[in-house]
Amino acid sequence: MIPFSWSLHLLASEALTLTVTEHVPRPWRERLLTWPWRPWQALRTVTRTEPNPAVLRIGNAVVGHPATLRKFLTARYGAQLRAEGRLN
Repeated sequence: MIPFSWSLHLLASEALTLTVTEHVPRPWRERLLTWPWRPWQALRTVTRTEPNPAVLRIGNAVVGHPATLRKFLTARYGAQLRAEGRLN
C-alpha cells in the first residue's frame, strides 16, 4: 500500500514568463528625427515580459513564477484566517 500525502512542494522559477507584444503610437518628434527616416510609420512595436499567471502541477510539486506563487500563498493564508474567524 502506498502512503497518501497532501503535502505539496512549491518551486519558484523566474523563467516562467510571458512575452507581451503591443503596438504603441510614435510621437511626432520620434517620427521626424530618427534614422532611418520613416515619418509615415505611426506605430512601433514594444515587447515586455510579465510573470506567467498560471502554475504547473507536476506530481506533488507546484511550479510557478515567484510573483504568482506569492499571490497564491497570500490568498491561501487569507482563506485560512477567514476560516478561523480572525479576518473579516
